Amino acid sequence: MTAALQVTVMGEMVIPCVVIGTLLIAFLWIIIRWGIILEYRTRDEWKRLRDPCLEELEAEWGIKLPDELEAFYRTSDVIDRSEFYLVPPGVDRPRWFIMGFYPLTKVFAPEFIKATGLPGIPIANDGDNKAEYYLPFTSLREGAIPHVVRREYGAKDIEVSSFVGVLAISCCRTTRRRRRLGRSNSVAR
Repeated sequence: MTAALQVTVMGEMVIPCVVIGTLLIAFLWIIIRWGIILEYRTRDEWKRLRDPCLEELEAEWGIKLPDELEAFYRTSDVIDRSEFYLVPPGVDRPRWFIMGFYPLTKVFAPEFIKATGLPGIPIANDGDNKAEYYLPFTSLREGAIPHVVRREYGAKDIEVSSFVGVLAISCCRTTRRRRRLGRSNSVAR
């Protein structure tokens, strides 16, 4: 092999190796940033589920959260529950599965918004990583009563209920029902 041929062959191999190496480093960074660092930064935030920091969130994003939100997080028995259905008033409305609520703190909310790109304050999830529930920034900045919105990944956002409707539901009686798999789920009405 001549020297010119060797340089050409090596040059053709360098570019794919650099591209593959860059992709591997990017993939590892994504795992470290959103898997390890996110978990590390938010590890103690779940202890503050009943202690929301609304003033800090309002100052960070220039929004006005409903005063009832703090009382809802501090006193509602729904906040501590997991695996239940939210059933908005009205017969024709679907019921929405809730795995659990998120802490409203200055550490958790920004980290979660960075990770998911939600256009609002995250409040709950469905447990299957298919959907997140949030209060949209647009209505919070306008001072309107926010609606709880469900963002299904890869689908259109769906307005679930007004925040006042969620408060009314949480104050009502809850019942237990069995799923086909034998696990119990609560139905909040």
